[in-house]
Amino acid sequence: QRLREEYRSAPQDTRVRNAYRKQLQQALDTGVVQGYAARFWRQQLAALLEQQLPNAPDDTCGCQLAETQLALQDYDAADQTLAALIAQWPGREAPWLLRLRCAAARGDGAAVHTALDGIRKQQVYLSAAGRETIRFWQEGMEHETVS
Repeated sequence: QRLREEYRSAPQDTRVRNAYRKQLQQALDTGVVQGYAARFWRQQLAALLEQQLPNAPDDTCGCQLAETQLALQDYDAADQTLAALIAQWPGREAPWLLRLRCAAARGDGAAVHTALDGIRKQQVYLSAAGRETIRFWQEGMEHETVS
């Protein structure tokens, strides 16, 4: 409550904006807010992340924005965010895995194929969890082709 009021009175103050963003993220992560309130908080969080994105030193802020957009089921916005992240950091794992998640959420098999191909062509370094995710999607696509 206090941070929201501070943010409303000084939206350009980086310290206040960061503290408010962290508070929103923590509340959403812990499930303290739900339903319409959670949707409103996610919209607030997305707006804050969009403000911070131009000055972000890496893909973390953009990935948080895309995750928030996915949670809001704003797939077009998430896809645009992820396209920009991938263009800027083509070798990073997180944006590519989020792109897969976005394609799956849309039920877009062609976009899943495109993301898998992009990961392979860009030679993205994958963590163990990332490799497992890719293996899951590749096997799923193979079964879909066989059926």
